[in-house]
Amino acid sequence: MSHNTNSGSPENQTTSEASYKASLARQASRTLAQTSDESRTAALEMISAKLRDFSSDIIEINQLELSTAREKGLSESFLDRMMLNDERIEGMASGVNEVAGLEDPIGGIEDMSERPNGLKVGKMRIPIGVLASVYEARPNVTIDIAAIAIKSGNAVVLRSGSDAHKTSSILAEIARNAVSEAGIDIRSIQFIESTDREEVDHLLAAEEFIDLMVPRGGSELIARVRDNAKMPVVAGGIGVCHTYVDGDADFEMAGDIVLNAKTRRPSVCNTLDTLLVDRSADGLAGAIEHIAQHGSGHSEAIVTSSSDNSKTFLAAVDASAVFVNASTGFNDGGEFGLGCELGISTQKMHARGPMGLKELTSYKWIVLGEGHTRP
Repeated sequence: MSHNTNSGSPENQTTSEASYKASLARQASRTLAQTSDESRTAALEMISAKLRDFSSDIIEINQLELSTAREKGLSESFLDRMMLNDERIEGMASGVNEVAGLEDPIGGIEDMSERPNGLKVGKMRIPIGVLASVYEARPNVTIDIAAIAIKSGNAVVLRSGSDAHKTSSILAEIARNAVSEAGIDIRSIQFIESTDREEVDHLLAAEEFIDLMVPRGGSELIARVRDNAKMPVVAGGIGVCHTYVDGDADFEMAGDIVLNAKTRRPSVCNTLDTLLVDRSADGLAGAIEHIAQHGSGHSEAIVTSSSDNSKTFLAAVDASAVFVNASTGFNDGGEFGLGCELGISTQKMHARGPMGLKELTSYKWIVLGEGHTRP
């Protein structure tokens, strides 16, 4: 396939690529918000089909980037995050199909009530508008974010890390062509082609066009985005995850859970970092205190046969997801039935944990009257 994701050039030389493409996304967001669920679903189904059709092209580009990354001496965990193969591309395609099949989050009416004067007051779910994400080594994030953005009626601006940039670029092209063929404005998905670090700064300053910024990557990237963005930021994804094995736990079960949480895919953010084991001087209370001091608010687990201890742990531990007798590896949008996620928020406003379709919506009050005037 031809490889060109260019959405057009800045109207003049003083306009950055990031701010120009953010402005295009803003224009597209107005019509995207009014599209039907059928058309947005069709766009996702088209993305899924094209991922399968062009898997060999994707892998070819990805292999070249992996070779370059190895020559640079990047770590095996970094390479694992970058790598795409047939299995992972199929997983991406299946995840997009799962999102496509989810209930439309837009237009639903909530909390409708009738006031004593007869006015009907409620809330209508609406898209946030324009999302943006700056992310590092995982090119699959390109598709995850594009799919969940389109399904929730949001335009999106994507900025990939340089090491997997070409892989992310072809994935963005596939998504853009798919939504266009489904009748949705191709400007709804924007990809920053420049790898100049200054483009990130321009993106973080584009508050006129971008409603929400979500960084995906290491602590340095997240801190940079959080500290410099002019628009609201939902940050997370930095996991310092614990599993506490209680004194009365089934130790065979505990072994299976710990092994899975640590070794299933060590490079991801929900991987077990610290194992806590009960002893007489450091029991449940000690584990809860340790997690409070050292946890990142991402994923925490207890293995126990005590219903009282599990209830205490669930109530006392502050994290985006808390598990009883299950691996922290389940803190994932797909595993929670969301299809995929924009990211995993460790904040409490406005979203927490895997950010699915509902977390990518806001609401507006709607008021229905019959000629009402206020005295």
